[in-house]
Amino acid sequence: MAEKLTLAELKAQNAAEEEAEQETEVVEVEEQQDAKVTIAPVETTVEEIEDEEEESAESEDVESWMQEEVATPDDGDSGFKPNREAAAVRKKLKAKLHEKDDELESLKAEIERLKSGSTTAPQTELKRPKLEDFDYDEEAYNAAMDDYYDKRVDTKLESKQSVQQQREAAERQKKALEEAVDRHYTRAAKLVEEGKVSEEKYTQADRAVRESFERIAKGNGDKIVDSLIKTLDSLGEGSEKVFYQLGVNPAKMQEVANLFATDPTGLSTVAYLGKLQASIQSPTKRKSSAPAPSPELKGSGSTKTPGEALLKRYKKAGNNVQARLDIKREAKRQGIDTRNWSD
Repeated sequence: MAEKLTLAELKAQNAAEEEAEQETEVVEVEEQQDAKVTIAPVETTVEEIEDEEEESAESEDVESWMQEEVATPDDGDSGFKPNREAAAVRKKLKAKLHEKDDELESLKAEIERLKSGSTTAPQTELKRPKLEDFDYDEEAYNAAMDDYYDKRVDTKLESKQSVQQQREAAERQKKALEEAVDRHYTRAAKLVEEGKVSEEKYTQADRAVRESFERIAKGNGDKIVDSLIKTLDSLGEGSEKVFYQLGVNPAKMQEVANLFATDPTGLSTVAYLGKLQASIQSPTKRKSSAPAPSPELKGSGSTKTPGEALLKRYKKAGNNVQARLDIKREAKRQGIDTRNWSD
């Protein structure tokens, strides 16, 4: 029969057991800490490193019109839109045609004025012949009256033709402006569709340019911008990139403002924008800090091309990752395609 324990003895026994358990746990933890931890090495092949190097090099191509003067936080949205959304994007960008379009309203008003004949050039007033002017010679007087009526008819016809010609000219100008601005925003929508810029960012840049011109010429900002778009469009594509560049580069926009202030005719502004348009057509590559490749020494009897020589060196490099990367860089600087290089 088990011996009965007092309450005090039972508490002491429980405390001793708990202390023993704690010591056991400490020993187990120490043993785990002393155990060697092995990490499986991550194997990176030469090809993987080279592929990463190539991707990094390709990402360095930056078109000049996309370069911003002040870096802005990137929200991760590249702006790419699926084809099914392209039409909607284009519509939103082209909606600028209908926002505060002073140019079109002005042309419409001009057409109305032409219809009323208020802007026709003053005509020399025909003097109606009088009988006394011909010494009461009725035959001479009648001949003069016939001539007078003929001239009146001719004058009215010329006036109507002049008004019609001016009306047609105004209509042509209006249509040409609409088509140029439409092409401008269609190209801008294509930039968004290709993921080169987000719709929001392009719209912000466009608004910044229009607001800047509005400050320069209050009440005529949109009209000036549309006219400049039409002028650049007549020189070729690229107006959408020029105005984006102005919108994200305050220094360039200020240069335009200064030119317009000193030359209100806009000729200096057009010349400056034309230079920008010409410069943004080609992508700008970041300069490499690597030294220029040394020229290949070619003997008179050698038939190997530079590409073959570099490929041979590449294969000899074996598993020397750095050496193989250096050789590939050298080949790329010489314009040699290394995509098919293998051991």
